[in-house]
Amino acid sequence: MNQEALDTQNNYFVTLQTTDAYDLARVHKLLLAIGVPPNIYGYSYIIRSIELILSNPEYMHYITKGLYIDVAKDFHATPSRVERAIRHAINAAWMNNYDEEFMKTIFQNCIRPNKKVPSNSVFLSRLYYYITNNYQ
Repeated sequence: MNQEALDTQNNYFVTLQTTDAYDLARVHKLLLAIGVPPNIYGYSYIIRSIELILSNPEYMHYITKGLYIDVAKDFHATPSRVERAIRHAINAAWMNNYDEEFMKTIFQNCIRPNKKVPSNSVFLSRLYYYITNNYQ
């Protein structure tokens, strides 16, 4: 295994590069199944975010100070644009939602009762746990 330091402001992360990468086609199918439209920026940002979290789960503890920054660098965007686009994609998924039971399977009781939509960090972490527990 090869270790490579990520370029973050505080050098919090070390990514493990492995040849056994998760099949991103499954992640694409999962996002489509929960109703995230593939034609918005947030879709691509979520895919890249999940890819980074799968390579290093520590990202889940540093969403704004690590994950958004690295995704923004990959897409030549700003971290605030990444955060907003992901939030927009989550809202679009909830508006397009046609399989409520499947959503409950993934997100369980993690949806904020006053908003009815999970936060970005909850959304990404629940996708991560669903992928790692169901696609191995």
